[in-house]
Amino acid sequence: MKRRLIMAGIAVAIACPAAFAGVGVWSGQGPYGGYIYDLLQNPLSASTLYTSTRSGIFKSTDSGAHWAPAMDGIVGSVGYGYPVAIDAQAPNTLYAVDSNGHLYRTTDGAANWTQTGYVLPPVNGIGQINKVIDAPGSTTRLYVATVANGLLVSNDSGATFSPLNGSGANVLPAGVPIQWLTVDPSNANDLIAGTGAYDAGPGPNAPSIFRSTDGGAHWSGVMTVAAPNYSYNPSDPSCMGATPPPEICTISTETLYASVAEVGFGNGNEVYSWVTDPYYGIAYGIYSSPDRGATWNAVSTATSNVQYFTTTLKPDASVAGGVYAGGYFGLMHSTDGGVNFSSVASAANGLSPNGVDVATASRFAFSGSTYWLATQEAGLFISTNSGTSWTASNSGIDATNIRALGLVPNGAAPRILAGYGDAFRPSPGMYAGTDAGDGNVSWANSNNSLRAYQIRAIAVDPTTTGSAASTVVYAGGRSEQSVSIAPRNGGIYKSTDGGSTWTTIDHGGAVGGLPQRFAPSPRSVFLGTVRTIALDTHSCTGSPCTPLQTVYATSNGCYLVTSGPQAGFCGSSSQPGSYQYRIFKSTDAGNTWANSDIGIPQSFIGNPPNYYDGESLLVVPLVIDPTNSQILYAGTSDSFDATHVTTPTLQTGIFKSIDGGTHWNPVNTGLPTYPGSPTVLGVLTLAIDPLDGNTLWATLIDINSASGAPGHIYKTTDGGAHWTEPGSGLTSADIRAFLVDHPSAANPAVLYAAGGGTSGNPGGVFKSYDAGTTWHSESIGLPADAALALALDKSGPTPKLYAGTSSGVWEITETADTDMDGVSDAQEDLGPNGGDSNLDGTFDKFQAYVTYVPPHTSARPAAPLTANNDFVVALPKPAVGATTCLQTQDVQAKSAAANGPDPIADNLDFRYDVDLVQFEVLNCPSTTVKITYPNFTFGTGYTFRFYGPSTPGDDGSIAWYDFASHATQLDAHTWQLTLTKGAFGSYRPASTGSILFQGGPAYSDRIFGNGFN
Repeated sequence: MKRRLIMAGIAVAIACPAAFAGVGVWSGQGPYGGYIYDLLQNPLSASTLYTSTRSGIFKSTDSGAHWAPAMDGIVGSVGYGYPVAIDAQAPNTLYAVDSNGHLYRTTDGAANWTQTGYVLPPVNGIGQINKVIDAPGSTTRLYVATVANGLLVSNDSGATFSPLNGSGANVLPAGVPIQWLTVDPSNANDLIAGTGAYDAGPGPNAPSIFRSTDGGAHWSGVMTVAAPNYSYNPSDPSCMGATPPPEICTISTETLYASVAEVGFGNGNEVYSWVTDPYYGIAYGIYSSPDRGATWNAVSTATSNVQYFTTTLKPDASVAGGVYAGGYFGLMHSTDGGVNFSSVASAANGLSPNGVDVATASRFAFSGSTYWLATQEAGLFISTNSGTSWTASNSGIDATNIRALGLVPNGAAPRILAGYGDAFRPSPGMYAGTDAGDGNVSWANSNNSLRAYQIRAIAVDPTTTGSAASTVVYAGGRSEQSVSIAPRNGGIYKSTDGGSTWTTIDHGGAVGGLPQRFAPSPRSVFLGTVRTIALDTHSCTGSPCTPLQTVYATSNGCYLVTSGPQAGFCGSSSQPGSYQYRIFKSTDAGNTWANSDIGIPQSFIGNPPNYYDGESLLVVPLVIDPTNSQILYAGTSDSFDATHVTTPTLQTGIFKSIDGGTHWNPVNTGLPTYPGSPTVLGVLTLAIDPLDGNTLWATLIDINSASGAPGHIYKTTDGGAHWTEPGSGLTSADIRAFLVDHPSAANPAVLYAAGGGTSGNPGGVFKSYDAGTTWHSESIGLPADAALALALDKSGPTPKLYAGTSSGVWEITETADTDMDGVSDAQEDLGPNGGDSNLDGTFDKFQAYVTYVPPHTSARPAAPLTANNDFVVALPKPAVGATTCLQTQDVQAKSAAANGPDPIADNLDFRYDVDLVQFEVLNCPSTTVKITYPNFTFGTGYTFRFYGPSTPGDDGSIAWYDFASHATQLDAHTWQLTLTKGAFGSYRPASTGSILFQGGPAYSDRIFGNGFN
């Protein structure tokens, strides 16, 4: 029987992954681009491309001009470290590995993905499959190169695998990562495998490249790369990111072995590879073979940049000695086997995210005169003239990681500043967006003279907002960390024209500037990453009172030497001195700076020889009392290796200053600590009430837990003397952004909190109307993985909330929601019986246990369902005095097609005539829920299905499941579900106290009990 693709949604037609269009629903706003991990090209259709990014897989069918998500059916994330591959003989067949270790396959060009059945679970959160490799000449054979299981082969399209590590004395080394595998395109039995970095212990260096000429039955080592035995002394922060030769780094005896990054066949019998040291992020150079991999030689590359800073290599089979090298230098080409290179892509011909720095290449492809270059952090670039000129082409790639937001007043709509976060290579740094008011934001780079690779903080001077052109904005972040690649700076920047142009204000180590490194002569200013900027709103001068003068910033800081020839410079902690500039202050609008962290404890570098027991104190949030600018609060975290530190020793937590930042003292009473330790859990955010300086909120989490320990929000009403944890209804553990809106002293503060999560335990944006006592989710349509920054625009008639996420900036219009269920009053008023869906005489918008979702256009399939897919979700009416199961929230439609085909048997899938329903029931041990579709009739052949984890909270077990034993069909329109917290049928683990469900009615042709169709 033929497989009937009932659910074949067209992924490339999706504008954004919102659940459904409507009032009160989050929508993606761009900007587009980000870190492109992989680039695949259909070998039979050069105009069809795939990219793997931080936000998953995207597809283009027009040579990269436009992109759309192509992830339907994939549960976990597919990004860095999780490979994708394409079948050269059947290029509509692709393979992908997700963060849960599942292997997926698509046979329709990424429209639908299904699990092959093979799983290699991650270890400590690290993926165990390094690469998936297509076997030439076969549509069912493929290989996977693994971290700990060697090389595996499948002959059934990835359903099962068996080892292919050789036999006897001719084997791949056991327990060694296999980083790369390449199959000779002219002989499928010739395999070349490259190892990942491993320490073989004392003795001669081990081979790095192995070759088999009999399909993997036997292997022999054919190339050995001797890795240098340099290392850095962890007590010397100057050595972080240093490249050979180290500047003042202590040489250790540790020997690190090379990692074979890529192997590729070129012209004739040529094979090329490049080798890297992943621990230090530098390349050892290019290696070549003249005889299809039998023998190898190091290439004496004349271009030093290629020697050390290569990140990708692609042989050019069209010319003898042809090879492309991409890296920190952009893209270069050689016609003499890699000895000499000429530039193909650089900042000068368009390969730049900011007009100055060249983008760092990650993958390269070409067809005729059209070249595609994927980059780290800067998105995708295209050249249609063989590299003469390049332009960015990212339309639709929602993969920008936005860690900071700022709003600059600009007439009817604010100018939205969005900072690109977590980048260590050239990125756009800062974007500026204009909200047209129709749900669309147009974006442009706003990084003129901004010498930053990432932005983590944006602060707008409110005394200068008469016009966008005169608004003063401060930004904090990080410049490039390696002095060999680009000039470093202190990570603090200023604009006097609303973010259009920028100036670096660390002042280069001059008097009053931030300190420089000493290595052994003065080098650039570098304090790591600036994470918070706070402006003293009482520090302006003149009449009118403008601009503000006092600015605080937090950063990694540096070890400031206090005596000897390096006095006054950042250097080694083996000398007299201390860690400083973790908080620094300016009283003249950034013209001069001074250290301001006296009383913040010193980091502990650990004990020799390996310093594994070190503890590093980091200052992240800082807030200023709005009524007394001499009072400040700073939040700290202790970062350590939990496998070597069982009881941390640093006094961390929240510190308070009552003298304008000159001295700091801990105020931690009531905050959670590690058992038997003074170390408070990591403080991620701080927020202070703008009308009451004694009221603050802090979010905390164990940042050293690999398992994702639960987070907390604590509150003080006495200036930090005592802290309590009052909130309920907050299901996201990892709160990264916090916003306080308190326009009137007559009402409690309104709070917003944004947090990350996982597929099995999603995060979101939460809102509290009572100063944090209770919380309600406001997350319909928002991606589940991360919300990292928040900004609230109240300039228009209806407030708008913006969230910076790992998928760009998202926006929602704040609308009236009387029962706080996440669905607007306007939508619920459209329900049956004039907005009284359950016919009890009370409108749904006044009942937190009844929610109506009106007819809507489904995100998938392409044919819209508008007339018959509305629904009502209702809990039993709570008894008087009840305290549990009172509230549904985030009731929304979810596309069944987005979850991939739901198989029955005999190559049949379940059919979904209406969208799935997703909802959450707060503070609820168990309950029944009625789901009514008033305009759709369910006849014979329908059953109820659940899409979610079989074990609550477990991403790896998310799939389609039969839910018929928990669902009763009451009539032709209504189903009743029985749900229990922490049990099958809920995403959330029991510890959250809530039930999160997704599922719906599905139709099956197998309607008879005996199994006949």
